[in-house]
Amino acid sequence: MYQKNKLCSIFAWGSKCKIEQNTENTTIKVLLSFGTIGITAAEQQMIMVANLAASVLGKSGNTAALLKKEREIIAVTVALGEIGKAAAKVEYPDVSGNTAICISCLGEIGKLTAQKTLEEAAVVVELILEEMAVTAMQENLQNAVGSIVNSIEEIGKSAEDEKMENAVLQAASALQTIMSSSGDRYLNDASIAAKVALESFNELDIINDEANIKKIEGIREMMKAFRADNEAKK
Repeated sequence: MYQKNKLCSIFAWGSKCKIEQNTENTTIKVLLSFGTIGITAAEQQMIMVANLAASVLGKSGNTAALLKKEREIIAVTVALGEIGKAAAKVEYPDVSGNTAICISCLGEIGKLTAQKTLEEAAVVVELILEEMAVTAMQENLQNAVGSIVNSIEEIGKSAEDEKMENAVLQAASALQTIMSSSGDRYLNDASIAAKVALESFNELDIINDEANIKKIEGIREMMKAFRADNEAKK
């Protein structure tokens, strides 16, 4: 009887895990579909649709962060980043409405992930914001770059409060990249903002050693694999 009850318990646990995994996979597919809608809308300058998709993703990301669902956070983050980059390529300087919404949503999600000590998710948000900054600089969207700098700095500070070295290191690395790249492109205000933000990290005990770098590279590869898997399912 004991063995039978034990086997039933194991079976029930396994079934529950499978159901939860299937539910998570379905949720991720839905989130990524909002990303696809948002990207298409941004490319076609359907602003209201793109904004709605970004807003839904932003709220979903906040909820996922509060519930500590990292795979869902990563799905939201990747989707928001792709929408933001698509919008940046079609928006004129100082009129970066959809890009601004994506940056704001990512900033909020990033701070929540740091506060919830979800380090991998926080690093992914910082990596995506860095990618968006590169696109924004290519399109001379100085205001967008400045907003990204502020978001990265806030996430880094929250990560420092929670003693998450990798997230702090990635924040500093992203700011360094933005500072040098925006200066090269004569986006002076953005470059100065990145420099000031970076200086606020100088007093932090950032350990830039091989282990930290490997960890961040591992997270970067995980993000790439997530994207590749998503593309394969389309």
